[in-house]
Amino acid sequence: MTGCVSAGRIAALILVCLPFRGATAQSDGMPPLFIGQAYPSGNVYLRAFESPGGQQPENRPRTLILIPMTGQGSAFSGRTLEATLSFGSMQSAYIPASEGMNDQHDACGAGETREREPHFQYLSEDFFEALSDYCEPGEGVAIYRSQSSLYSFKVLGFAPGVRVTNIRSVSGLRPMTSQDRQDVSRQRGQVTANDCTTTPAFIDSAIRHMEASLQDGRTLRVSSYQTPGCAGHLATIYVLDILRGGEVLQTFLLSQSQGVL
Repeated sequence: MTGCVSAGRIAALILVCLPFRGATAQSDGMPPLFIGQAYPSGNVYLRAFESPGGQQPENRPRTLILIPMTGQGSAFSGRTLEATLSFGSMQSAYIPASEGMNDQHDACGAGETREREPHFQYLSEDFFEALSDYCEPGEGVAIYRSQSSLYSFKVLGFAPGVRVTNIRSVSGLRPMTSQDRQDVSRQRGQVTANDCTTTPAFIDSAIRHMEASLQDGRTLRVSSYQTPGCAGHLATIYVLDILRGGEVLQTFLLSQSQGVL
């Protein structure tokens, strides 16, 4: 099945068509899955991986287990953290600026814009990083509270009932399935037919970042790639695979817009 996710989630932008396998995470015994960024304040901003129809979870879990996606060698590598729901939604804002991690980004939205605190450090790229004049709408972003630190890093979030072990950093291209190859071939044909003004990237360019083992023998894998779409609207596409052995059982995608090039 194919689901279409708007790169900027506004009607004026061209839709980026993304392949989904399976129904929702809940359909195969998986509670909702989240991805976002933890900041030094202890605030954690998260978006949920959507179902093929584009639906968000009806209710945000009160608590989440977070996996820091920091790479090998950091103080948070291989650890999990707990976070508690603070706000179920937020206003439009440039989140890094509101959290004292701004780096020459224009003021936008309702949030307070603060210059970067010199003692704060990134342990990964920022999930909410955007082009200098772009302000991401706040819908679909929930705010959780976790422990404060001097660091900001990307996180993956799970409901507490999901047991995750053997968290490890990985690298290299994400292996393609036969369905992936069919999807990419079809999408490249659509680019030619649509006479695009920019050259989009597809799932065959996705780079692996993290894998973890689930308690039932399945493996979770996170990859991502960037694409300007067909009309120069830059987005990072996050790819979450659920595998058993080498077989991909389900794939969930999330498009995080970064503005117009």
